[in-house]
Amino acid sequence: MKISKYFSILSLMFCASSALATPILGSLQNFAVTGWGAPIMSTNSGSTTIYGDIGNFVGAKINALSPLINLAGNDLRIWDGSEFDGVYHTLATLPSTVQYHSSSLELGGLTLSPGIYNNFNSPAQLNGTLTLDFGANPDSIFVFQLGLTTANNSVINVINGGAHSGVYWVGGVGLGAGTEFAGNILTPAYIFMEPNVNICGRVLARNQITLNTNVISNDCSRFGGRNDFGSMGFSGGQLSGIIAAVPEPEPYAMMLAGSALLGLMARRRKQQALA
Repeated sequence: MKISKYFSILSLMFCASSALATPILGSLQNFAVTGWGAPIMSTNSGSTTIYGDIGNFVGAKINALSPLINLAGNDLRIWDGSEFDGVYHTLATLPSTVQYHSSSLELGGLTLSPGIYNNFNSPAQLNGTLTLDFGANPDSIFVFQLGLTTANNSVINVINGGAHSGVYWVGGVGLGAGTEFAGNILTPAYIFMEPNVNICGRVLARNQITLNTNVISNDCSRFGGRNDFGSMGFSGGQLSGIIAAVPEPEPYAMMLAGSALLGLMARRRKQQALA
């Protein structure tokens, strides 16, 4: 009986350790930027610096890689997109702990606790500072199942984090000039970033990414000048205790539609900027 009891305790300890040791992103954790099926491009005259590997689909291309995109000693790798699908589906189908039903959701000025947040009606806005407070749970996660657009010079500030903290944005994201962004973006949509966006995390997309004098780091405490508490770009956290459920077709379709809408908005913004 005692042996069985001790075995159970050791098993629980091993499972907890394994959950922390296995990154949610899997092998995607090595990347800072991925684009699939379309070029990763740089349209600016300044330099975008990427700390972490770049993955691009074979047959697509990385435009103006040097000097406009600085790999900072990392690798350019062929990427087939297969890993993205599983991770995206897992995060996108987690049952929400907080649901918004707003056509004008503003995140600026809020302080949020770890959880799974979604807003299927329309993309959220960030004008100002959003604070993500891990509180007494630095091993927990934030997952935002919503599109997001940020105003110029907006900030996502993470506090009380730790080496296993996770922040994930699942949906289309449009980033205004000077935005200080935290977390890992996973989207099937097109991404266009305004100048001087600083991302502590990753941009993992299944579409074209246009860079413009940006800094993206998947290991911010070492490279990039921001503190990620040793979490490798906020790629930690545990999914244990959170049961991934396939959502009803309508909300899931609405979320994908929101990502597509943000992609269209980004394309129009790019066209206006180049006009």
